[in-house]
Amino acid sequence: MEIDSDLVGVSKQLRALSGFDSHAFNHLLEDTTANTVLRILARFCVSLNECIPALERGSISGESEVVWKAAHKLAGSAEMLGFKEFGKRSKDLSWQLKQSEHIGENLEDVTLYVAQARQLAIHLEAVFPNQKRYL
Repeated sequence: MEIDSDLVGVSKQLRALSGFDSHAFNHLLEDTTANTVLRILARFCVSLNECIPALERGSISGESEVVWKAAHKLAGSAEMLGFKEFGKRSKDLSWQLKQSEHIGENLEDVTLYVAQARQLAIHLEAVFPNQKRYL
């Protein structure tokens, strides 16, 4: 079955990703179905690709609200899917930036986060080429 084949291929390649928690991914799979997991992952890919331009704009303009809202949007799904480090960084950065109007001293953290988001998007595109089928 194509869904099972997609799931096996994606999960095998995700395990090689630094900071990926296969236990969280498998837990989600136990609670739902292969199709549901792939649909959640596909939707996360879309959200990630939608948030990257906002993250970049916010980091350039210095507007913390733009960045923290985008990071907040990604935090929960990232952790649920097994991207624990990215999810934690999303949550932490969102909380830090929510405390101030301007990025200021958090600029380096924001820059690293944007780079990490871009890398994750590139990696997901490579390991999950059939993601559009699950939207």
